[in-house]
Amino acid sequence: YGGVHKGDFVLTLGGYHNGFERPSHYPEVERLGFSWMVNRNLSFSGGLYFALTPSCIMAGGGIDARYANGNLSAWFYARADFLMYWKPFYYQIGIAAGIGASYRVDCLFVHHTFTLELSAALSLWGFTGKMKVKWWIISFTIKFGSGNSGIKYLTFEEFLEQCVPGDAKQGKTGSPDCASGKNYATVTVSDGLI
Repeated sequence: YGGVHKGDFVLTLGGYHNGFERPSHYPEVERLGFSWMVNRNLSFSGGLYFALTPSCIMAGGGIDARYANGNLSAWFYARADFLMYWKPFYYQIGIAAGIGASYRVDCLFVHHTFTLELSAALSLWGFTGKMKVKWWIISFTIKFGSGNSGIKYLTFEEFLEQCVPGDAKQGKTGSPDCASGKNYATVTVSDGLI
């Protein structure tokens, strides 16, 4: 970015972590996703994302499988999300999975859908976390750790100072960046040249 956001950057495929407060000058990006109808009864869908900014890195994705045949339905899902800030070091990790089935009964005076589902979700942030387990007859949450770290966003200069090796900051390797004359990364092709 230039102007008032000079030096800031974002590299993203599929958007951002739900817990990330997207600055207004960052673009809104849709999830990378897929949808596959195997046959008229079975389908798979999912999505993923990755983003890198001067203050953090994030990635995640999920998959859903659905089956439906008459009154019978079944499903499975799994999701994972990761967000890590550089300094102060702080992270959020979320993992969830579930499986279930339902059957609709329509017989005489009985019209009811019976559902069974088992799911679990683990959330970690800083040195604190919780695990939630849900079954059709019971659910409970286990909490552990205490406290929560505050998040301070790094400026681009702080990112260079704390996260980029000294030679790259000094412009001693690779090709210089056009805007500043500094080098931040180099690429070397060691094989496959013709």
